[in-house]
Amino acid sequence: MAKRELIHPPYKYFEAYQTLADITDEQLEEALGLKRRTIKEKIKGYYDFTPAEGSVISALFNQPQSKIFCT
Repeated sequence: MAKRELIHPPYKYFEAYQTLADITDEQLEEALGLKRRTIKEKIKGYYDFTPAEGSVISALFNQPQSKIFCT
């Protein structure tokens, strides 16, 4: 089985901003309409968040996307 390649480097600050905003994984799943595994794979760099998902995350975390999605 071939190893998957990253689309982008992992978002190293994502989980820190999630914690600071006191947003649980369950709340993030509900807001995005995605499963936890899908979200984690996007954070790790295997898939991209859509612009709409980025806007939702930015609003939830009360941070600009440029900070959240810094690699």
